Parts: sequence; structure tokens; C-alpha cells
Amino acid sequence: MLTVRDNHQAFDAQLARDLGRDLPFAVARAITWTLKDVQKNSPNWMRRDFDNPVRWTLNSMRVEPATKRKGYGRVYFKDEHKAGGKGTNAGRYLLPNIKGTRRPHTRWEKFLIARGVMHRNEYAMPASGIRLDRHGNVPSRIYPEIIAQLRLGINGIGNASETTMRRRKARGVGRIFIPQLAKGTAANSLHRGIWHRRKDGTIEPLFIFTENWPAYEVRFPWKVYARKTVANHLPHQLRRSARMILSKPNR
Repeated sequence: MLTVRDNHQAFDAQLARDLGRDLPFAVARAITWTLKDVQKNSPNWMRRDFDNPVRWTLNSMRVEPATKRKGYGRVYFKDEHKAGGKGTNAGRYLLPNIKGTRRPHTRWEKFLIARGVMHRNEYAMPASGIRLDRHGNVPSRIYPEIIAQLRLGINGIGNASETTMRRRKARGVGRIFIPQLAKGTAANSLHRGIWHRRKDGTIEPLFIFTENWPAYEVRFPWKVYARKTVANHLPHQLRRSARMILSKPNR
């Protein structure tokens, strides 16, 4: 989030005198226009710094307009809540790339923790058994299949029935399992995570659970870009806002 406050000193002194009581409105409108410039440019910065960002990420910026009463405006990441424990709001996954901080738990990880699959100090990292999409994300179809086979659905919703599981086994369809819940020493020797047994009997990891806290270097210095845009655009928008007011014939 970036906040821009009014700064009457940025106005030419004579222009400020000409505006008179309209000065606070002129400044607030100029701030809002400048923040919209930041919003408009943000997708271009994302495309430059990220590999194939999804549309939801590109459209994640929102503007809180400035008003003459409060004297400031903000540009920020929208929050979006998704059902099924699979989504996370834009700010939570972009901020680690902006600040270089440690990544918080995703909604999927929180879901696994809440269902007792994963410990609170663990993180679920996509493994070799998952083919990531072109944006580098886990395909959304993976999550319902895991929930169904592991019977993690809340109140049984989305869980695979015993009949369905038997039919899958009879057809030789692969099975998803968690090692510590499986019988036999072979399964117990596997790394903690969510695994997939293929039709041919071989196994592969879908998610590996790790206690290593995922951290990000600064990959997307959005605030640097945003502040530079404000510094370059605000003076022009102040003059533009003032001219629109002063050009009114009834002033």
C-alpha cells in the first residue's frame, strides 16, 4: 500500500492564491489522478518482473480516492477470498516479493493445518508429481482431487465415497495418500507430504511438507516504482487540476 498526502507547497504560490478555497479540492483530485497512474502502470511493472503473471494478479491494484476533507489517498492490493482453502489475497502473496520477507501460510496450507494433515510449523511445497501451469502455479483441479481422495471435505462435502474409491482401485486409477496414515514401513520412510501412487505402482510426491520457512528476495520493488511515478506525475496533475478549475467561466 502507498499513501499520498496533500502537499499545498507543491503548488506554485501564485497558482495557490488564484485557487483560493478551491485549493484543497484541486490537490485531492490531483492525488487521485496520480494514484490512478500508479494503478495503471502496475500491470506493466508486474509483466516486467514476473514470468506470466495471471490476470487476477495484474488487476490486483485498487485506489482509495483522496478527498479535500481527509487530505490523502491510497493505492493498495485488493483482498479476495476463495472457498475451499485454495485462494489467498493478492497482498499476502505479493508483499513477500515486494519487501523480501518470509512467506506467510497460504489458504491451502491453512486448510491442511486445520484438517490435521500438516503441522503448524510446516509449509506445503509443490513437488515433482505436479505439473505447474504456464504461470508457475499449481493447477486448480489438483486441490479438489486431493480433498476428495483424502476425505478432507468439511462435513464430508467433496469427499470420495467408499464405492468410488473401490472402483478407482479396480480400474487401476492412481491413489493419493499421506505416508504416516499408510500401513507398512515403506510408506513410513517417505518424506512427510501428499503422495500419488500411479497406475504402474510407482509413487511420486505432489506436495512435500517442510519446516524451512519459505523466504523471498526483493523481486518486485513496487514501492520504488510507485514513488517514482508519484514524484514525476503529481506536479503535472496538480497543474492540470488547477487549470480545469481556473478555466471555469463562472469563477
